[in-house]
Amino acid sequence: MSDVADHFFGSRKELEDMTEIFGSYLIKLREKEDELAERAGLLNWLLINADTVSRFYEAIGVNPEKLLMAEPRLPDTTHKLEQMPFAFTAKGEFVKIVLWAYNALQKACYEHINGYPEDSDCGDVYYKMLLKMASLINEKICNINTGMSPCCVLDFARRFNPCSQGKEHITGGTLDGYAFSIDSKLAYQPIAFESLQLKSYPELPEQNTVISEITLFCEKNYPDNKDEIRKRIADLKRRIRIASRR
Repeated sequence: MSDVADHFFGSRKELEDMTEIFGSYLIKLREKEDELAERAGLLNWLLINADTVSRFYEAIGVNPEKLLMAEPRLPDTTHKLEQMPFAFTAKGEFVKIVLWAYNALQKACYEHINGYPEDSDCGDVYYKMLLKMASLINEKICNINTGMSPCCVLDFARRFNPCSQGKEHITGGTLDGYAFSIDSKLAYQPIAFESLQLKSYPELPEQNTVISEITLFCEKNYPDNKDEIRKRIADLKRRIRIASRR
């Protein structure tokens, strides 16, 4: 009986530990979502308006719906951005900066979904990992609720207690109703992953596979918005310059 009790309580403790770890990872992934939204927001900001953003992603074969949700803005964490690229002409500078911003976004999307490369020393919390963890936790919940429920344990204990069986035979009473009530109260609820409302960004094509499409798109759209583009690039440079002095 002691082995059964150890297994009963041990399984629940293990599940609670797994759920606690899952919760801490969930917080970290939401923090990464904020950084990813900043990357997407910067690219959207550089492209001036929602129509241009939509056409940009369509030009590289990506559904723009989820990326359009990112608010177009200069990121608060500008100090984290890499050094901006240099070009001799304003149009060339715009092309390179968009490529630079896109490359940063593509890498952030990949890491958000799949994690960092194996040789990276960065912490590795990512979307697919949490999806797998939720599946494992739900499997364990199912096993505990069905195979290690209080009702099952009480039934197992009853088999080794002749006195209890004798009393039930005489009185006609059983523990079934009581055990069912305990089962209902102590049953674990599975994780409804969709209810967590995690943002699922698309996996973007690597920059080197769409560099021609991005370059052509930027060159075609630059003349229509060149004054606003120059202003925004100047604002971005100023923000990075100020951040680098801190």
